[in-house]
Amino acid sequence: MENIAHRDLRNNSSEVLRRVAAGESFQVTNFGAVVARLVPAGRPESAPGLTVRRAISREPFSPPPASTRPAPEGDDARGVLEDLDELRADR
Repeated sequence: MENIAHRDLRNNSSEVLRRVAAGESFQVTNFGAVVARLVPAGRPESAPGLTVRRAISREPFSPPPASTRPAPEGDDARGVLEDLDELRADR
């Protein structure tokens, strides 16, 4: 398997992808370290354990629940808008 630097892949992506489609495989390097492999589609044995089902998220993203802390009381209860109004009045 031939190594190809990320810069060469970026600059020659059409040629590299043509060669991959023709059956060649590449290891992509970043600062000399192998970080990825380009292999022709239809060769799952070249990526052991990787399946389409694992690659696709099964559940949509949902943000974490909102905080359940009680609202502050007293001076801490001032809102951001009140603080901004006070700062603007000082000008």
